[in-house]
Amino acid sequence: MEQKIRHDVYLGHNIRRLRLSRGLTQEQTTARMQILAAASAEELMQKSKPAYKISALRNFLL
Repeated sequence: MEQKIRHDVYLGHNIRRLRLSRGLTQEQTTARMQILAAASAEELMQKSKPAYKISALRNFLL
């Protein structure tokens, strides 16, 4: 069953919940988020429009 992001909770709580459900440490999650941020920055420079979305973060943490 696919988990959905709860919009009524702070972003940090969603990240923690997703991280724990996947058995990731804070360090592993941070590393993945840094890679995601770098990829998003590259895409942003290429497209000149925002590319960072919660759905991308959720998919990246799978």
